[in-house]
Amino acid sequence: MGTLNLSKFVPGTHYGDDVTPENAFDYEKIRKYVKILVRFLDNVNSYSSAPLREYIESMHKKRRIGCGVMGWGSALFMLNVRFASDKAIAIQEKLMSTYARAAYEASIDLAVEKGKFELCDNQLHAEGIFIKSLGLSEEYQQKLLKYGIRNASLMSQQ
Repeated sequence: MGTLNLSKFVPGTHYGDDVTPENAFDYEKIRKYVKILVRFLDNVNSYSSAPLREYIESMHKKRRIGCGVMGWGSALFMLNVRFASDKAIAIQEKLMSTYARAAYEASIDLAVEKGKFELCDNQLHAEGIFIKSLGLSEEYQQKLLKYGIRNASLMSQQ
């Protein structure tokens, strides 16, 4: 599991009334670091061991990782946006949509580079409700159908 500290992605130029879902965070920087996090956690999976053979087999067959966030409250404080307000919810939706799409794109790119997880059914993944809700580009939808995805699970929020 790994997390990104959201307070590190607040641009610091918008406060309160000026904050919109589009300018609350540096989304390109978030996309960049989410993709690095996915690659890092996938590599941890490759080099880790476990006390039982069954655990090791599960790690390698499913390649589960957990990408999450921390610092949500701090980021909202920095933006002078009230926690659980309509504005905070709109920002959260934009943020997590960006985060999840970047994570899935990274895992699809890793499948192209290193291969999909062993139990992956490309068609079933592509037809999944969550995958469809991500709004992946046509390019990534086609990559998913052709190459699959590297990790059975990607997101985890503690």
